[in-house]
Amino acid sequence: MDFRTKQKLKNGLTALGLIGLGYFIGRPDQLLRMARSWESHLAESRTQYLSPTRIGTAPNLVQIHQRGYGQPQPAAVNPSAPGQQGWNDFFHPEGRFSVFVPPLQVKEVTNSTTSKTISVQTENELYMVTYDDVHGAGLADQERKQLVLEKASESWGRDSNIGKEFSQVARRSFALNGNPGVEVHYQHKSGQGKRILRKMFVGDRLYGLAVSSPYHENTQTFLNSFRPH
Repeated sequence: MDFRTKQKLKNGLTALGLIGLGYFIGRPDQLLRMARSWESHLAESRTQYLSPTRIGTAPNLVQIHQRGYGQPQPAAVNPSAPGQQGWNDFFHPEGRFSVFVPPLQVKEVTNSTTSKTISVQTENELYMVTYDDVHGAGLADQERKQLVLEKASESWGRDSNIGKEFSQVARRSFALNGNPGVEVHYQHKSGQGKRILRKMFVGDRLYGLAVSSPYHENTQTFLNSFRPH
């Protein structure tokens, strides 16, 4: 995955948060103005690299490729798994979440005092977590938050950068420990490449997850391992 594709996915995920925030505060007319200021906002970002809290504690992921007549080839370890060691368990104290990530450097970008982006990138994969604190969101009930996310997700692909190259093919609502969320699946318009984006409220905090990987097991491990604390 090249830098431009990664940046578009990152900007698209951020736009999702802005859209959800616009619906939440009841001022969708302010959304475009917020999005336009995002590029200058990124210019003030601060980047650092973090180490996972525990090394090789996540399940080892092995891809098995099939060939003629259903005969399996020898198991091939996918590029983002280090053989027998598996993935790493990453805990972010300030972000108050944990997630399994490939055994590579974890990049942290501080966008503001209330917003950060944490990502891991391989040659053809991207795993990303973002969070923003939304003042007053904790006062809304869970049904209201779910409604906000569902309405916002209807226009995510159309109103964000990701919509220029991807089409929305599936959308579902979910709850994690009682916290409401929405998951959206995108397919590249060329037919090659997929993206999965998630947004969920936990109190006043709005979390976002994005993953792009040709390996289904990796995608599910990343998404299903996420836990707010």
